[in-house]
Amino acid sequence: MRAHICAWKDKKLKTISPELLKNAKASIPNGPYCYEFVKTKFKFFKQAISLCPFWDCDKSQEKMQNGYCHYLKQGDWDNQGFGLLWDQCKECGINQEDGPNES
Repeated sequence: MRAHICAWKDKKLKTISPELLKNAKASIPNGPYCYEFVKTKFKFFKQAISLCPFWDCDKSQEKMQNGYCHYLKQGDWDNQGFGLLWDQCKECGINQEDGPNES
């Protein structure tokens, strides 16, 4: 199940606080994606999706080129070798080998 939320966002990219950037590595989800599944206390809703606070979507860009990482300050539309942020595939490499998403 994918956590893609671009359709729900405004065209403007969000603003990231300096405090979040200072503790960035602790905020980035474990595993290869820009999100991770977390357990909840609810009986019928046992998992929730925790989205990376640095992942964003620029609706002014074309579909499949509209992902943006505030941590890297790069988007799919940049010519820096990126291209799967729109699909929430992690490009930063932070906490890449941690977590259940690696299996």
